[in-house]
Formats: sequence, C-alpha cells, structure tokens
Amino acid sequence: MMDLRYHLASLMSIFLALAVGIVVGISLGSSERQAATIRLLQQDVAAIRAEDSRLKEANNDLQRRLARHEEAVQQDLLPVAIRGRLSGNRVAVVLVGDTAAELRAPITRALRLAGADFLVLHLPRGESASEGTSASSTRSGGGRSDPHTPSAAPAEETAGRVDDSAGLLARALLAGRPALLDEVRARIPEMDVNGELRAPIRRLLLICPNDQPGYARLVADGGGPEAVFARSAQAEGAILVAAEPQTTPLPGRTPGAPGTAARQATSLLPSLAALGASTIDHVDTAMGQIAAVLALAGSHGNFGTGPDATRILPVIEAGSDRQSTLHSSTSTSHP
Repeated sequence: MMDLRYHLASLMSIFLALAVGIVVGISLGSSERQAATIRLLQQDVAAIRAEDSRLKEANNDLQRRLARHEEAVQQDLLPVAIRGRLSGNRVAVVLVGDTAAELRAPITRALRLAGADFLVLHLPRGESASEGTSASSTRSGGGRSDPHTPSAAPAEETAGRVDDSAGLLARALLAGRPALLDEVRARIPEMDVNGELRAPIRRLLLICPNDQPGYARLVADGGGPEAVFARSAQAEGAILVAAEPQTTPLPGRTPGAPGTAARQATSLLPSLAALGASTIDHVDTAMGQIAAVLALAGSHGNFGTGPDATRILPVIEAGSDRQSTLHSSTSTSHP
C-alpha cells in the first residue's frame, strides 16, 4: 500500500512544474508582445542597414571628389612637367583598334604642349579580338578554324593585310618615306592618316587598348599589328612607347584590387615590353600623358598604376639646362 507521504510528494512536484510553466509563460509574454519585439528588432536592423548604405555612398562620393581633385591638380601639373620636352622632335602616334580613337584628343594636346611635330595614324585590328587565337592559328597552319567559311574569311583577310603592313608602316615612318606610307594606305584603305610624313620619325607612340584575352595571347605569340610594328621599331633602334588606358580606379591600386586579374589577362603591354617598348598603363590620365611624353623624350621603363608598372612616372628633372641636355642627347641619335 502506497505511503501517503509519497502521494503528497508527487502532487507537490506536479504543482511545482505548473508553477515553473506559469513563470516561464509570463516571462515570454503574449504573442502580441513577441510580435512587437520582433518588429522593433527588424526596424533596428533596417535602420542600421540604411545608415551603412548612407555611409558607403558618402564614402564613394568623397572618393570621387578626391579623384576629381587629384586629376585637376595633375592637369595643372601637366603643362609645367612637359612643356618643351619634345621641342623640335618628330613623333608618330599609332592608334590601334576602335577604342583607341577616344584617346586621340588628350594625347595630341599633350604632344602640342611638349612642342612635338607629330603625325597621327589610326589602324584597324582587322578582326575581333575574341577571334584572335583561332585566326592566328589558321594563318599559321594550326587549322583550328576554316578560312573558307563566310564569317572567317573577311576578318582573316583584313587581319592578314593589317599584320603584314604593320612592319612596312614602321619602316615608312622610320625612314621618312611618303611613297612607302602611300603603299601602306593602298593596302589598308581603312587606315586614317592625319598629318604629313616630311622626314624620318624615330619616336613612336603606340596606343593599343584591348579587353580580350584571346587577342592578348595572339600578340604574345607574335601576331597582331602591335607585335609586328614593335619588332620593326626594335630592329631599327627607335624609341617605342606602348600605352593603354587605366582600367582600375586610382584608390584601388593594390595587387588584389578588383579588375587586376582582368587587366593582366588582356593587357598587351607585357608582350610589347618584351620587344623593347617602354610602357604606360594609364595614358588616359594627366599623369599617364606626362609619363608618355617623358618616355618619348628618352626615359625608358614601365610606368603606371598596374601590376607590371615599376613607377607611376619617370624621374622628372627640372631646369632648362637638364631639358636642353635631354633634348640634345636624344635628338642626336633619334631625330
């Protein structure tokens, strides 16, 4: 027979459990209070997110204003740094591809400030950069694309004309032979020439933006008008400067910055540097235009903000004596 004490203990346990449940329930509150608490938390999170977005936008605006200020300062520096640096020297500006045309105005302005006598030529690439690798293989016998297909034949025919004529163009400029330049124009009627070839030109500025990895590989393998032109310039001992626009923002110049990998995959500058060219990877900026003028004046190196650049600018040595010395030393062998 069960002892009454055990029966009382069981009842007390039941009531104690009920009491604990009541206390917990009261502490949690009603469903309406819970919903209100959740709504408050959601509002706090939304407010924090809005503040974060506002701060990011304010930061971006400050960075844009800082970049504009830096560019304005650099534009003020531009004429001071380059005025007269190329006085009495002849320069050929060779723009390759459609997007290069956008750089004509700032480049020619910088050359005028530097006192250069210049000739501007605009060359087509002759094929879409994305077809570069397959077209190069076909022309070299690789057989990865059919040159008789309607889509491939016109592009490859134009590419072949441009590539074969790029070396001839370099020789025409370096020798100062208008008849040879006319021959190139007959081969490439799409080429635009602004100016006259009156004498040999020993300073060459090659503007060659690119955004296709396939075309960059083609140039690395020695194809494309850029590589052909660079080899001819190297063989003649000319001053060759290869340039492209900056593709990453100034505040993000670290090796791991967004866009760095794409820039390395598409840039033609490493291949052209291997052929003896000085390189400028930010020629769309005032600093890049200063670097281009100084490189044309004789400073050799890889300049810019990209991963392959060693300096943003060549060393600028002020003073009229230095400018006269630099001009005489470079114009003796490179008129």
